[in-house]
Amino acid sequence: MDSQSRSRFPNRSQSNSRRDSVRNSGIWGFADLVLVSIATIATLGLALAYGEQGGPAALRVPLGFLFVFFLPGYALTSMLFPRRRSEHARSERCTVTGLERLVISIGMSLVLVPLVSLGLVLLSQPITLESVLLTVGSLTVAAVVVAVIRRLSLPSQERFAVSVENTLGRGVDYASVSPVNLILVIVIAIAAGGIGAAVLTADSDDSYTEFALLSADDDGELHPSDYPSELTLNESELFHTDVTNNEHRTVEYTLVVVLEQLDTQGNTIERSELDRQTFVMEHGEQVLQEHEVTPTFTGDDLRLSYLLYTGEPPEEPTLSDAYRSTHLTVTVSE
Repeated sequence: MDSQSRSRFPNRSQSNSRRDSVRNSGIWGFADLVLVSIATIATLGLALAYGEQGGPAALRVPLGFLFVFFLPGYALTSMLFPRRRSEHARSERCTVTGLERLVISIGMSLVLVPLVSLGLVLLSQPITLESVLLTVGSLTVAAVVVAVIRRLSLPSQERFAVSVENTLGRGVDYASVSPVNLILVIVIAIAAGGIGAAVLTADSDDSYTEFALLSADDDGELHPSDYPSELTLNESELFHTDVTNNEHRTVEYTLVVVLEQLDTQGNTIERSELDRQTFVMEHGEQVLQEHEVTPTFTGDDLRLSYLLYTGEPPEEPTLSDAYRSTHLTVTVSE
């Protein structure tokens, strides 16, 4: 009677096996990898569409957080460990628990981004936001493709698949969790939470203005060097300024050019404002301007200052109150 009952009513392990086989053989068995691909492509799309602005904060912050701390590592972990830990696994050495999978994913993500930057340097490629994002995103998508292939090569009942039951129950063997793993998870969670809070509460420290003084060589190419050091009284010398607005807003700039003669203590003996220009720039706009400097007095080791202000400058502009500034030492003769 008991044997007939057992044959008529399969035990829970057999029932779970059939249910896992059905679930893992369908699209649900690859849902996690599909979500990783979608999130990665969405992050790249925002970066390419909005540049340094990154798009709306409601999308930029969570997607950027996942892109840096989880998605690349999860894709690599799925590629390395396509098999789920269960009674069907042929070798426990080839499987990881749900907790271990989470820890490894975060750890790999934290290591991958610096390695990508190092690789770009070794390949003599520029390290920009776009280059790092595209490289990490490409590696993530490639790892997802390999992970899908490796899962398909396994019997359906052995493939790893995300499920509520696995996540909350069988996926984590709480009795086998070591104190070291538990402490590591807590430390990573605290660090990730702290970084996330810093991102959400940080001011717009990435807002800035690029300002440079340039000079032209014999071929007309502009360089931030080889400036003229010898000027002639009442004769004009051509200079170039380069201003780039990265303030994430429209800005009205005022550029003031001042020639000063200083004593040995740095006090101003003689001063002349040679030029003043006001211009409005949109975010991301770059303006190259050429203008002529005409000295109005002579002297050795005079200071030629370029002072950039946002909005209205003070009555007597100086290096100390300028938003951006640069200066040269020149000699003016008759």
